[in-house]
Amino acid sequence: MNNFKSILKGISVILIYFLANIILQIPVSNITDSPLFLKIIYSLASEITILFLIVLLLKDDIRKNWADLSKNHKVYFDKYFKYWFLLIGVMMLSNYVINLFFAQAVASNQQAINDMFDKAPIYTFFSAVFIAPITEELVFRLGIRKIIKNKLLFIFISGFIFCGLHVFITMKSNVELLYLIPYCTPGFIFAYLLTKTDNVFVPTSIHFFHNGILLSIQFLALLLG
Repeated sequence: MNNFKSILKGISVILIYFLANIILQIPVSNITDSPLFLKIIYSLASEITILFLIVLLLKDDIRKNWADLSKNHKVYFDKYFKYWFLLIGVMMLSNYVINLFFAQAVASNQQAINDMFDKAPIYTFFSAVFIAPITEELVFRLGIRKIIKNKLLFIFISGFIFCGLHVFITMKSNVELLYLIPYCTPGFIFAYLLTKTDNVFVPTSIHFFHNGILLSIQFLALLLG
């Protein structure tokens, strides 16, 4: 019975994420000619609404995980922060090899983030560094973990869905399939960390840090430029 409830909750989280994204995108077509600040307000409100609904559904797990993090954060940091260096190393190396052989500077997903950052850096920073890591870890890690109990299968499916959404939705050529490597890497590592700690805040913290470092560098480059 508990297993059924867990699976049902995981499915509900995933459905909320995808259906809410689809429904909340419908009005966007009506505001395409609106000022940028109105689009940003709408996007931010949509992201917060989706996150609120997911948190509401997973509140018991979040409360339990937070209590565990408060007690064991030093242990988790000492044991698992090192995986960020593996993550960033594989991403940098794979991106370098891709750009070495193909005349494509960045993946379409990254280009879309760069374009939005140029237009609205503060919103992009807040969305990518704070909202996205929480939402994505609750959905693609905790949500999927509630459905898939086998560790290896969970790591594969969680990581592949995560990277697939970052690549397939925005890809403009088959060459971009190569970007599955740098995008799958964090997905696999974050999923692995969840299986090792059973605490969603561990991968979320590293996700925070990863996005924060990359966007901070971009922010600094914008200020200096």
